[in-house]
Amino acid sequence: MLVHNSKTYMDYLDKLGDISDVYELLLIQYMNEPDELNKMADRLGKPIIAHTTRFSFGTDAPVERNLLDNMNDLIFRCKAKWCGDHLCFTGVPGLGSGGLLPPIMNEESVDVFVRGILEAKKVINTPLLIENVVQYYQVGTMSQAQFLKDVVEKADIGIVLSMENISTSKSFMESDYYEFIDTIPVERIVQIHCTIGNSQEQKEMKSDIFGTIYDKQMMQYEALEYLVKKRGVKPKAFIWELETETDSHPEVEELRQRMEWANSLFFKNKGAGY
Repeated sequence: MLVHNSKTYMDYLDKLGDISDVYELLLIQYMNEPDELNKMADRLGKPIIAHTTRFSFGTDAPVERNLLDNMNDLIFRCKAKWCGDHLCFTGVPGLGSGGLLPPIMNEESVDVFVRGILEAKKVINTPLLIENVVQYYQVGTMSQAQFLKDVVEKADIGIVLSMENISTSKSFMESDYYEFIDTIPVERIVQIHCTIGNSQEQKEMKSDIFGTIYDKQMMQYEALEYLVKKRGVKPKAFIWELETETDSHPEVEELRQRMEWANSLFFKNKGAGY
């Protein structure tokens, strides 16, 4: 489960109880107060996964050594099993974009990602993963799925598969869960991101693309049931993101049921993660 550093999340965890096998933390929330990361990891008391948006592997420039050292320190503090970032760039030297921008989908850009990832792997003392991003536009000759496949195979890293980012891409261009799943090397999926919100609120929220936000959520679940049938699919963690375009978290019992569903789907009696 993805946990934000806020009282709202802590209160929700108290209601939820000790049923999550692993937690994901956003490193950016602890950049200015790294000691808080130690406290959060100790409080959660379970294996930790780190998530960041800072590497910007799609930027055609060396990854700053200070950034790598800072990320490595944060990862060490929470003893993260691995660290995920995104298939994107977030700016150029001296100028940030303020968001996660999809790369130019061509071979040259693949090489840029691979160089950056291999450079980071020399410093970061935990495995690195790459997550598919929302595709706001198409520039280049390759699909995002094919681009992701080439990057992870050449850099020899794993995938964070985001179901929500595939869904949101549909608002900007044609995007298909099943084609995406059929294209990527599913045996490299280490972690799955899936959102869950308050279903009653979602049913009231209209969507030009899906009908309602609840319908969008159900499509993600159907795609996951398709994914699990693929040979070689053995994720180590399934992370729930609790905010899905709604103002409130899912009801506690609803999240518990979906956690049990995900565990039975991908982990049987092993539990999610470790």
